[in-house]
Amino acid sequence: QPHNLEKLAVLVERHSPQEGINYTGIENLGTFQAIATQDRTPAVEIPSIVVVVSGKKACYHGEETHLYEAGKVLVGFYPVPAEMEIIAASPDEPYLLAGIYLDMNRMADMLLRIDRIDESAPQPASAESSVFYETDLSDAMLDAFIRLFEALDNPKDAAILGESIIDEIYYRLLSDEHGGELRAMLQQKGKIKRI
Repeated sequence: QPHNLEKLAVLVERHSPQEGINYTGIENLGTFQAIATQDRTPAVEIPSIVVVVSGKKACYHGEETHLYEAGKVLVGFYPVPAEMEIIAASPDEPYLLAGIYLDMNRMADMLLRIDRIDESAPQPASAESSVFYETDLSDAMLDAFIRLFEALDNPKDAAILGESIIDEIYYRLLSDEHGGELRAMLQQKGKIKRI
């Protein structure tokens, strides 16, 4: 996986022409780049699925601290005020992430589709109350993000394949071994009702 994570990092950096937020040719897909560390500062986290490909950031929300570091997937459910601190970033190894704006209706639809086909899909377990869901980046999820960013190199691929690959990312997120934990957190917040 380290080699493939480096491959994704190269793709994400290619589509990050400037520091800060960069939008792409696929709707709801963007990147973020920082080439220097940054002191703790107020910010608002938007609902998103984020994959960190290099560097490290800390997010502070109330008593919670979440580390955004390479090889991690973080999901934020709704806009939350927080404080951010970029703790590992340089011109040679920037803090880089790929992010997809989180569409709860799309996630609920994918959950319904999974449950219609597979009754053994991960079911909700108990979950601690949090504004974020964290998990390790699986090989299948990493592969989907690589294909998503490769599609950006061809406008036709981006237009035709982009949305289906984003659907796959929702699917991978909900059906991996920790999918039940994600379901529990969504239901706890009333975002997706028990099915």
